[in-house]
Amino acid sequence: MSGNGLAGSRTNPQIQQSIYPFAYDSGNVPYVSGAISRPPSGSRETLRILAKGEVYPAINRCGRRLMDGISEVLRRRGIEARIQGFPGIFHVAFGPDRPINSYRDTFALDRARYVRFTTALIERGVRALERGAWFLSSEHDEAIIDRTLQLVDDSAAAIA
Repeated sequence: MSGNGLAGSRTNPQIQQSIYPFAYDSGNVPYVSGAISRPPSGSRETLRILAKGEVYPAINRCGRRLMDGISEVLRRRGIEARIQGFPGIFHVAFGPDRPINSYRDTFALDRARYVRFTTALIERGVRALERGAWFLSSEHDEAIIDRTLQLVDDSAAAIA
C-alpha cells in the first residue's frame, strides 16, 4: 500500500498532510504530481476496514499460530531451526536455535537444507521465499494456516 493508500481520502486531510505536507492546494484538496496523481480508489475502503480494528489482531493471531506451528513441526521432524520476528512478518532459518543478530550469526545456518524445504513447499503450492521471510496479510485466515501447516509438515518430512 502506498503512502497515498495509507493517507486515505481528503476526508482526513491531517493524516494526508502529515505524509504529503507539500501536496495540498489552497482549497485543502490533495495534489500529488507524478506517477500517482490522486489517492487510489481503494483508500476509503481500506480505511473503513482498518477502522473496524479487526485486521491487525487477526494477522497477529494467525501469524503467531503459524510461527508456533512451523516451530513445532520442525522440532517434531528433527530439524533444528530458528524462527524470529513479528507475526505479520517473520524469518525462518535452519541451523542452531539461537537469535540471529548479526551477519556472522548467519554463517551457522543450513541454507542448502532450507532451500530444499522451500522447494518442497513451492511444489505443494505454498509461496515460500528462499531467503526465509514469511509474510501474512488480512487474507490469511485459520483455514489457510491449517493447510499451510499441513504442507509445512509434508515438506519437512520430505527433506528430513
